[in-house]
Amino acid sequence: MRINGVEMIPSGLVNCLVNEREVQIIELSDQAFCIRTVERIKEQSTVRVNVFDFFQSTYTEIPIKEYKIIEEEQEEFYLVTTIQVALPKYQEQVRLAIKNYTDYIRMKLCDDVEFQEELTGYPVKQDEEIATNFASQKEVWFQTKKVLDDSTRCVWQTLQQKVELALAIDQPILYQQFLSMEIQEFYQQRLAKNHLEGHALATYPVGRVYLGNQFCHNLAPSMDELEAMLEKSYKEGLEVTVATTYLREDAMEQTVHLLERLYAWGKKRGKRIEIIINDWGMADLVRDRIQVFMPVLGILLNKRRKDPRYAYKLGYSLFVEQLASNSVNSSDYREYLATRYGICRYEFETCKYPIHIPSGNHSLHFPYYQTNTSQYCTLYAKCKYDDRGKQEYVKNCPRYCETAICCYPTHLQMVGRYNSIFGLDDGFLTKPEQFIHYSDQGIDRIVCTLL
Repeated sequence: MRINGVEMIPSGLVNCLVNEREVQIIELSDQAFCIRTVERIKEQSTVRVNVFDFFQSTYTEIPIKEYKIIEEEQEEFYLVTTIQVALPKYQEQVRLAIKNYTDYIRMKLCDDVEFQEELTGYPVKQDEEIATNFASQKEVWFQTKKVLDDSTRCVWQTLQQKVELALAIDQPILYQQFLSMEIQEFYQQRLAKNHLEGHALATYPVGRVYLGNQFCHNLAPSMDELEAMLEKSYKEGLEVTVATTYLREDAMEQTVHLLERLYAWGKKRGKRIEIIINDWGMADLVRDRIQVFMPVLGILLNKRRKDPRYAYKLGYSLFVEQLASNSVNSSDYREYLATRYGICRYEFETCKYPIHIPSGNHSLHFPYYQTNTSQYCTLYAKCKYDDRGKQEYVKNCPRYCETAICCYPTHLQMVGRYNSIFGLDDGFLTKPEQFIHYSDQGIDRIVCTLL
């Protein structure tokens, strides 16, 4: 066109503001740039160019106080203005931006593997290491977590005096095992199946059980199973938290019936029952029965960005502090939850980076954390059609997930289980002092969730 520059460079890479209003750059060089405007630019206008740095994931702001308008061309609906700039900082940053842009285009012309490796440093070759089954994968993940030194064991012992341990029982096969065993025997068996039988965690007494699944409606216990587990927990002196997932319209009547029976059981035993809320419709139903139910904000509603692959995103290390907070860190939101729904406890998960815990008493799940959940189960689609893209709403679930999982590269420490994807934060198994840190913030319960 006019300045022999790069045309239509993405505004996310380089953008221009004239009098604090963004205008489109239609051509860019290190000596000048062309912009599209509705009105003519006056000589005294304030002009600023922002250039994005791929590797720092930040913008460099370049105020342009001295410039020269060398050409104006009136099109049918807009005006094209060419602005000449002699500022060294502008020239340096634009050259860098054009280089980064052309490098990006070149890398995109390669296959995705080369692109990921060159742009982000992602260890592509490690993607070839995939376990053949979940048992062998867990053995690799936990093989160094069994034996701990004396100082670490002392931290676990200190933790026992400050923080309650709860055990998540979230699958049909576990419901039956729990009903047939004493709690400590069941707990030791769960640890052994996850190659953690030698861990200091094995000496931690279980004081509470979480009954039900927060992510998949097809893994929820029947009411008869739930009542049986409630009775068993009551006789063994265990505290109980009932986990619920999203509320489905076609299951409304069934859900109301479940709540009525739970309410009746709590009234009969003279106990209030914690119930995890993962749907605002469920929150409204529970609110009407607050005399017996103690609602808890579940993981699906206590949302945050968490994925083991985030560490390879450009700029992750610079902005990880922003990930540490979410909506519950707002005092106004917490007041709303307490006033409208009676929710004062929240469920958190360990997720590879430190998180900010708001005031109050809350729960922390470990060592797995959920990254994705869908009612349209990808595992079901893969097992039934051998195509994870053929997802559908599953009503009569054959429970393929009892024997099948989706495996990912071992180094990512993630697994597809039932209708969700989970990541593993194994650091807490060797560094329990991190739990102590969270207990000082307001965590008074840790929930052991073993897949």
